Amino acid sequence: MSPTSPAEQLLYLGRDFTRLNDAVTRLQLSPSTTATDVTAQAAAAQDLARSTLDFVHAQRTPRSPTSRTVCARMLDLAKLTNRASGHLLTASDIIKHRHAGTPARGRPERRSRREALSTVDEGLAFVRDMSAFCAEEALKAAELLVAEQHRRGVITPQRSPALSLVQEAAMRAVALGQVTICGGSPVVSQADIRVASSTIHALEARGFVAREDCVSWLSRERAHLTADGCHALVAAIGRPRAAAQAAPSRSAAAVHRTAR
Repeated sequence: MSPTSPAEQLLYLGRDFTRLNDAVTRLQLSPSTTATDVTAQAAAAQDLARSTLDFVHAQRTPRSPTSRTVCARMLDLAKLTNRASGHLLTASDIIKHRHAGTPARGRPERRSRREALSTVDEGLAFVRDMSAFCAEEALKAAELLVAEQHRRGVITPQRSPALSLVQEAAMRAVALGQVTICGGSPVVSQADIRVASSTIHALEARGFVAREDCVSWLSRERAHLTADGCHALVAAIGRPRAAAQAAPSRSAAAVHRTAR
């Protein structure tokens, strides 16, 4: 399944920003990062910036105030991502010329090894920090679009996959790029949210969540939403509040604190 609605497309973009963040973290942690490795991520960042711009350009006019807000936010992310690509290209150039023993392009002075490594680290840190909040921005934008569509009554009724509030909270955490897997158990980067292994397994069995390799400080796998998962989460976001509250026996606030 491919993303069909703008909200689903935003969740896809959020997932790709998380992947970029993981990839740059891997570059920072690896003692053998090469110029080719960094250049590959610069290209990935450029592709992500273009995809984000494509999303903005695809929104029909005239735009509503909400749509304009969403597009402005995504345009900012596209600009930041393009800037991040530039940082990665600079880092790649420095690494390549340090190995060759020659000055980098546009930098006639010969840098010390410490100065060169510091510049590379600063560039990678910028990309890592920038991409760390993009998934959250994408989810917030998706929620804005869905809320507006409901206000305007333009959402086509569809059968929403049955999700408990526990599962919905877990999928939100996954969409935010907060869930990694360590030793077979989920690890959530936000301290007040807990996601149980049984919840992840149930979502995997339904095809809503899949694992991918990643390198973080503690974990080796990252949980991502699948295409079906993006569709299911958008449908859950769009559920009437009364229906959402009738399904589980626990309050939404409690679930967001402890998604087991």
